[in-house]
Amino acid sequence: MIILYNKRAGNLRGVISKHLKENEILFGDFGETEIELERDKSGYVGAVKVFIEQDKENGFKVVSGWSGKAASRFPARIKAAATALKDNGYTGQYLIKHSEGLLSIKELAKELSPVELELERRMEMWRVLQDSSLITPGRLRELRIYGGAQGIFVDKKTTVSVDGNFGVAVGVMHTGRHYADDLEEGGIIYHYPKTNRPVSRDRGEIEATKAAKENNLPVFIIIKEEKNPKKVQAVKMGWVQDWDDQEQLFLIEFGDAKPSYRLPVEQDAPFDLEGEISARYGRTKQRPNQQKFRFNLFKQYGAKCGVCKVTNENLLVAAHIFPKEKHGSDDWRNGLVLCANHHNAFDSYLFGINETTHLIEMQAGVSEQQIGITEEKLTTLSGKVPHRDSLTWKHQKFFTQSN
Repeated sequence: MIILYNKRAGNLRGVISKHLKENEILFGDFGETEIELERDKSGYVGAVKVFIEQDKENGFKVVSGWSGKAASRFPARIKAAATALKDNGYTGQYLIKHSEGLLSIKELAKELSPVELELERRMEMWRVLQDSSLITPGRLRELRIYGGAQGIFVDKKTTVSVDGNFGVAVGVMHTGRHYADDLEEGGIIYHYPKTNRPVSRDRGEIEATKAAKENNLPVFIIIKEEKNPKKVQAVKMGWVQDWDDQEQLFLIEFGDAKPSYRLPVEQDAPFDLEGEISARYGRTKQRPNQQKFRFNLFKQYGAKCGVCKVTNENLLVAAHIFPKEKHGSDDWRNGLVLCANHHNAFDSYLFGINETTHLIEMQAGVSEQQIGITEEKLTTLSGKVPHRDSLTWKHQKFFTQSN
C-alpha cells in the first residue's frame, strides 16, 4: 500500500525533523534512534516497515506490519516519521516503531521477514506492558493482544502474513475456572479449545497456537482473577514449547526470552535416576519443573491413573517414583500418572509395582478393594511404562516396608 506524505507542516512532523537534523550521525554504527514525543502517550502501538524511494515524491510504501485497508486510518505518528525522513533526504527501508510516546526509527540494512517484523511488534507490545501500571481488558484490546471472550486470540488480519493458513496466536486467556492447577510460576499447561462454535474455529485457533512455536514467536498469557473474571490479574510472555494432540494440551513456558527446552527422550534412551535440583526447590520446596513434568507424563502415558480407571484430569497427578526431594530426575520414565488417592497410597507403600512383571503387589493386610485398585498390573493408555531403575528402587523400598 502507498501512503501519501503529510502535506502540512504539523508540529509532530517538525519535532521529528528537528531531531533528525540535530543527529547527523543518526544511522551510524547503531542504525537506530529514539525520539520521546512531548504529548500524550496514546496512539498506535506497533512496528511498521516502510520503503522511502528517492524518485517517489508523493508517498511511501508500507512493506509490512500494518494490515489496515484504508489509507486514511494509517497511524499518524508513523506517517509523520516517514514524512520527516523524506524531508531530510533519507531513503531506503526503515522500521518505525511507536508505543506510549516513544518513537523509534531503525534503518534496515536487510529486509526483515514477516516473522522478524512480527517479533519486533510483539516485543514492543511487551515493553508497553512492562511499563504500564494498570493492565485492563480495554488496554489489551487496544494493543491487539486480546479480542474479547475467546480463549485464544489470533488477530488473523495482522498475522496472516506470517502464516497464511491460520495466522499466529497472539493472546491466550487463562481463567483458572476449569483447570486451576495447570498454572504455575514458570508456565502453564493449556487445553485445546472445545466450544460450541464451528469445529473449524477451534481447529484454526489450535493451528495458530502451533504456528507460534513453529515461528519462534511469543504469546501473551492473560491471567484473569478467579473471583472477578472481568479483571486481569497479570499478563505473562509465554513460549509454546510442545503440544500433545492425543490429550489436547499445549505446554507454554514463561520468559522474556524463549527458555531452553528438550523434547522428551525415547523409551530406550540412557537414563539417570537422579537429576539436577533447582536452588529454588532447596529453599522453598517448590517444584519449578512440575508443569513440564506433568505435561510430559500425560503425553507419554495418557491421562489415566496407572492402577485404576480414573481419567478425569482434575483428579490426576504427576508422581515422581524416585522422589524429587532426593534429587529424583524429571525424566518422564521416573514418573507415573496416578489419581490423588493412589498417589498417596503409593507413597505410603500400601502397594508396590514389580519392576519385571509390572504386577501390582499389596502390602500385608491391605486389599485392592480397600483402596480402590482395579487394575491387575500397571496400565497406561499408551502402553509405555517407567524405567526399570525407578521401579526397582521403589519396589525395594516397598519390600522393606512390607517386612
